[in-house]
Amino acid sequence: MSRVSWAVIALAMAGLVIGVAASRGVAASSVGPVTTTYSGHVDASGTGWSAQKIDVAGPGMVTVALTWPDAAANLNLFLKNPDGLVVAESRAHSGTNEQLSFDATATGTWKVGVKAVTGASDYSVNVTYPGNVATSDTTTTTATSDPTTTTATSDPTTTTTTTSDSTTTTGGTTSGGSTSGGTSGVLDLWSAKFMNGSQSVTLNQAVAQATRFNIISATRTVYRPYVAQMRAANPKLTLLVYLNGSYAQQNQGSTFPDAWYSHTAGGAKITSHGYGNYLMNPASQGWIGNVVQTCIAYRADSGYDGCLLDMLGTGPLMPGYDTGLPINPATGSVWTASQWLAATSHLAATVRSAIAPAPLAGNGIQNGSSYFRSGSPSSQLFNGVDVGMAETWIRSARQGITNWPTESRWKSNVDAVVNAGANGNSIVAITKCWTTGTDAQKEQWHRFALASFLLGNDGHSDFYFSYSASNDAAADNAIWHVALGRPLGSYANVGGVYMRDFAAGKVLVNPTTASVSIPLGGAYVDLSGQLVTSITMAPHTGQILTI
Repeated sequence: MSRVSWAVIALAMAGLVIGVAASRGVAASSVGPVTTTYSGHVDASGTGWSAQKIDVAGPGMVTVALTWPDAAANLNLFLKNPDGLVVAESRAHSGTNEQLSFDATATGTWKVGVKAVTGASDYSVNVTYPGNVATSDTTTTTATSDPTTTTATSDPTTTTTTTSDSTTTTGGTTSGGSTSGGTSGVLDLWSAKFMNGSQSVTLNQAVAQATRFNIISATRTVYRPYVAQMRAANPKLTLLVYLNGSYAQQNQGSTFPDAWYSHTAGGAKITSHGYGNYLMNPASQGWIGNVVQTCIAYRADSGYDGCLLDMLGTGPLMPGYDTGLPINPATGSVWTASQWLAATSHLAATVRSAIAPAPLAGNGIQNGSSYFRSGSPSSQLFNGVDVGMAETWIRSARQGITNWPTESRWKSNVDAVVNAGANGNSIVAITKCWTTGTDAQKEQWHRFALASFLLGNDGHSDFYFSYSASNDAAADNAIWHVALGRPLGSYANVGGVYMRDFAAGKVLVNPTTASVSIPLGGAYVDLSGQLVTSITMAPHTGQILTI
């Protein structure tokens, strides 16, 4: 999502912009309520993320109100603490206003963010927060240079700021959501229930799953009888109906006009080896229209909130994935990864526009290497979806049980979650261990993946681990109930392991091939209930410690 430097804005809010003329010197100050109003513009297809800094000078309540004139646009509101972590958000999916409040205890530079989920609109944000207020004299400060104009008045302080500082959601390579917003801030969970097909559930199972997960994606019949009860159990739950965005079913080889299908260089239609489904042309307007209408129909039939489009990534371009490689009709050559992702992102954006303000997820982020891939980053899918599914996060489903990622490859997965959150985006990550291995080996992978996720998540993204293809994709796990509290900062390499501190614990990951021993600086309890003050981490292990 290009950034305009915050330096000018931060200086302007402090009355220090070059070219400022002050009528009087600044007097002594104390902490009091400061109200800031600023405006901007966001566009889901362009500049999709905009943020504003506020300097919180002491403990107190931060309240934020967002309004916008265009009812066709869906805007979300976020508040980030000085560590860059989302501590409050509002995603109503309706109306033309969002509000949030948060009791701030940390001083420093906070950020108020606005994200365009669908559509485009001007907006206005009103923020009240504990700031520095003059105790004598009043200071009138006027910035003489754009893009920021700041005017301070007598108590209570009111500051009006107009700025164009914003972030365009097109991916990136820097380090740092779920549609429903997590309650723990970092250990937020989702379920790809569609992996179990249309397998039915009972009312009790449906309600239990609703209370455990932030997001559940399933085929349209699975939860249809229980939607009302599930929403009553968890008002923040987001249900997404599953459909395939790039393939027609195996019995639909002649259902649609020939131009809607993908073809090999020899003109043959293409099917997947795994399911026999027909690969379609993602740039075909006819196919795009069909996906739009299918999503609308499935939502209406299921009663779910939105849709999840499967197969938007570059899997069909991998030799051997299908019966042949698809030819781009616009070039006469095999699709490049960049062309394919641009086409599937456009397809998704068209669906999202049609169902707005309902949420849309898409499977195609894959993993960290794909997310940051030079020239064709899978992060560009966020131009078309609200939530991006990473189906091969940390590892692919059937890779060998002892085939661990390199440290740099591992880190790219963590940084993809960090980067998505920093840009106001949500990744739903799933780590599959669908290969032969002992229970202990699979549990090592689970803890390694979960701890890695906890290193990077800021509350936007969600996690799931699957032990086998036959497991229930909405099964719970005891270690997901660990209480860490809020994160106290970003992750870092400390003493040879990657570590992140939390209010009630620590998370550590050793992605290297050597054992590492480190002191913990205090007493902690590990997942087996043992009290530890130091720890030796074997290669490729994750640890979650609580106080």
